[in-house]
Amino acid sequence: MIINTNELDKTIRPIKYGGTGAATAAAALKALGGLNKKLLWENASPSSVFTTQTITIDLSDVDSILLITRATNSASNTINMIIDVGDIGIINGLLEVNSSENVAFMRRTFEVGVNGVLVNNSFMKKGVTGSTESSGKYIVPFRIYGIKGVQ
Repeated sequence: MIINTNELDKTIRPIKYGGTGAATAAAALKALGGLNKKLLWENASPSSVFTTQTITIDLSDVDSILLITRATNSASNTINMIIDVGDIGIINGLLEVNSSENVAFMRRTFEVGVNGVLVNNSFMKKGVTGSTESSGKYIVPFRIYGIKGVQ
């Protein structure tokens, strides 16, 4: 059987036969039920303390956000979470501290609505019996991506 490659380029193979069901990448993404990710916000000063505040961004056209945070305002390692618009996300983390306290437990909550993200203050508890600190130094928002599933 001889296949005319000019004609093959013009055909759209249905998904049920292993194709994408589309002739373009965007149409294929839609046909296959993929998702889109777009950078909506980036922290201009991730080494600063990030106290309770609302990040005002329009989320009316996205289903969820991908929240990228830094473990502390002086760290480069990240803790990430996907949060649906209308939900609250809670990020917990462990941080190695000095030898007498071993580890610290960190927590911060994020309330996601159509008008943005309310970032509540973070706290850290050192060890089991150590002190608790409430500040904006832990789980610092770094980037927010909008995620939209193709419908």
